[in-house]
Amino acid sequence: MSQPAFIKALEGGATIVTATRRLSRELILQYDQWRQQNDELAWHSADVLPWDAWIKRCWTSFESLSTRPPVVLSEGQLESVWTQIVLKDVNRLQSESAPLWNASATAQASIKTLALIRHWLIDTSQLEKSTHDDHRCFVRWLKAYEKQCKKTNWIDPYQIATRLCLHIDRLNLGRICLIGFDRFLPQQKEFTDAIEQYG
Repeated sequence: MSQPAFIKALEGGATIVTATRRLSRELILQYDQWRQQNDELAWHSADVLPWDAWIKRCWTSFESLSTRPPVVLSEGQLESVWTQIVLKDVNRLQSESAPLWNASATAQASIKTLALIRHWLIDTSQLEKSTHDDHRCFVRWLKAYEKQCKKTNWIDPYQIATRLCLHIDRLNLGRICLIGFDRFLPQQKEFTDAIEQYG
C-alpha cells in the first residue's frame, strides 16, 4: 500500500493544519495505524492540528519572544467584560432604552457577533449610520470594549490571527500543509497570504 501524501509531509517535518477537529483526529488515527502496519513499536506523535489550535500554538510561540504581549481573554473573561459593558450602557441610557432582561445572554450574542466581525474582517463603521437600535447599541458596546482592551493590553481570541500577521517574521512556522479547507474565511486567507509573502 502506498504511503498517503499527508504522511509523507509529516515525515518531511511538516505541520498539518486541518479545517476541523474531526479531520485532525482522523488523520492522527490514520498515521498511528500506518505506523502499526509497518510493525513500529514507537513513533513521534503526528503534528496535526485544527486551525484554531495551530493559531494558538503560533501565538504561544510569539508570546515567548515578546516582552509585553497582549493578554488573550478567555471565553469566561470575555463574557464578564461584555456583560459589564452592556449593563453599564443600559443603566446609563435606561430612560431611552427598552428593558433588558438578560445582560449575560445579550453579552453572549454580542461576543458571537464580535467573532464574526473578526473572522470576516468586517468594517463596523457602517453600523454607526444604521437606523436600527440594536446596531447602534452594538457599536457603542464594541467601542467601549476596544477602548478597555487598548487600556489594559487585552485582545480576544478571535483577533490572534490578525495580530500575528504583523509578526510573521518572528514566528518559526516551518513547512505547513493545509488539509480539508473548501474555502478560507477572510481572516484565514489574510494569515496564509502573509505567510506566503514572507516565504
